[in-house]
Amino acid sequence: MEELDVRNNPELEMPPKPVPDELGSGPEFYNVDFTLQTQLRMATGAPPPPLPNKDSYARKLRMRGRRYQSQSEELKGMVEDAEEKKVTGRNKKLGKRQSIDEPEKLLKGRKWNESLVKPNLNYHDFFNDDTGQEPGLIVWQIENFLPVSVDELFYGKFYEADCYIVLKTSFDDTDQLFWQIFYWIGKEASLDKKACSAIHAVNLRNFLGAETRTVREEQEDESEEFSELFENGLSYVEGGTASGFYTVEDPIYPTRLFRILKQSKVQLEPVDVSTSSLDPTFSFVLRCWTQNLHLVWRE
Repeated sequence: MEELDVRNNPELEMPPKPVPDELGSGPEFYNVDFTLQTQLRMATGAPPPPLPNKDSYARKLRMRGRRYQSQSEELKGMVEDAEEKKVTGRNKKLGKRQSIDEPEKLLKGRKWNESLVKPNLNYHDFFNDDTGQEPGLIVWQIENFLPVSVDELFYGKFYEADCYIVLKTSFDDTDQLFWQIFYWIGKEASLDKKACSAIHAVNLRNFLGAETRTVREEQEDESEEFSELFENGLSYVEGGTASGFYTVEDPIYPTRLFRILKQSKVQLEPVDVSTSSLDPTFSFVLRCWTQNLHLVWRE
């Protein structure tokens, strides 16, 4: 029925209109907080915690200070380091020694970069205690994964299948040792030598405590700074030391001769590889692995 016809029906009574839900007619009608935290606080008799006084502006300042605190400390250390080198260099030019009246910041202990935690590794298996303590040039050659010192007569002569580590030691303006570390890679060098030269160059830097970076030099693409280290220039020699990895040799299979026997099933009997082993009453198979040949002979 789509329409309700109420005509000629005086006794019909319509139901009352439902009352809409009012605010507070649900759990809020009792004005009671039913959360677990409130019920536990009421059971134990503890006073309600004070509401935190939120200050958005103070929070922004606090977060901004945390963000830039570490950077400001590093920048401050770098500025102090530069000021120290400037004063030391000025005194050196004037022929003065550092007196007791120097600024207090110059008498501080370690620098900002010296306070960084460094791994406690032992590099004495690769380098001596005298390495990098006197001005000069030292060259190592990578051999069997390890750096091996090169005689001074061979400085500047590099094998194309080898890799080398070059250390240049000198004094800077403040009479402090200054190191330049290079690792040279030949165009025919194997992968293990390339990796070891880079790794041991970093080990040398850590051993000396140098702040400079290691410089990669490749054959026929050396920088002028690297080429100037050698008075007689650079020269390349063919060859090199063997790789530190084990090389797998191809197995050698000898040439063999078999005689075919016709019994209940075909069998192969090995005989000497010579013409005297040939018999016209039998057939023979010659197997030559070097040329990948299988020859059948019969009379």
